[in-house]
Amino acid sequence: MEEQELKKVRLALVGGAIAVLLAACAHGPVVPTPPTVRVSYFNSTLITPDAVRFLARIAIHNNMNGSLGFDRVDYGLSLFDNTLVSRSFSDMKETRRNGDETVTLPITIPMKDILAHKNEIIGNGAMQVTFHGIVYPAQASTLGPVETQRTISIPLPNMPVVTFRGTSGVPLSKLFRVRLQVLNTNSFPIAVDSVETYVDINGDRYRLLHSSENEGSEIRPGESGPLTLSMENAPNKLLGMALSAAGAAAPKITLGGRVSWATPYGLIVIPIEIEVQTTAAG
Repeated sequence: MEEQELKKVRLALVGGAIAVLLAACAHGPVVPTPPTVRVSYFNSTLITPDAVRFLARIAIHNNMNGSLGFDRVDYGLSLFDNTLVSRSFSDMKETRRNGDETVTLPITIPMKDILAHKNEIIGNGAMQVTFHGIVYPAQASTLGPVETQRTISIPLPNMPVVTFRGTSGVPLSKLFRVRLQVLNTNSFPIAVDSVETYVDINGDRYRLLHSSENEGSEIRPGESGPLTLSMENAPNKLLGMALSAAGAAAPKITLGGRVSWATPYGLIVIPIEIEVQTTAAG
């Protein structure tokens, strides 16, 4: 019995020693290993007459068996071979062993900086934009910087052709509608996202809202679709508009504002201004 018990003790000691050895191998000396860095997302999110907004995400994976800190990310955008912007981001977190970190970087470029290269854009029929990123591990890690980049091609957006189709209802009524027709002249589909418009009747301006009947409706390339605008629900404005319309036999109507279109390349904001001279009744 004593010999059998002694064997069990020896086996237990050997098993414990193996476990300690394996643990030491798994969590033992931290070997400096470069992280895996890639651009997980890059695209434009908003295009307006004033600026283009981009969004980039860098995914970082720590390949070491210990934590890894980072000093900063240097990043920038170039249009074809022309640098548009260069910046740094230093609010980095320490990443646990075999852990992940995502750095989100919004970038806004003034439209004038992009149009400075309009000849290249027109020649290529698109904006070829490259995001460059350099991730710097903490100096204590003795690791060098890791570079990554991604290039996208954004078709040059065209102005949808918006034409006036007429009005329905009377200004005093909540059923008053302004009806437009939209021709999509782009090579990609567009859909109404939001509308900020107004109607000006004989010099008096009133806010319009886009009707829910058009919300999210997609217009395919080369096709047309309706856009219906209704009055903001404010009785005093409706009454004022009715009085303005009644002040002339053929009221002058101006429609203005802007419409945001959802596209595969983010929102494209297009200004609208249409002037209509109505005919006298009778």
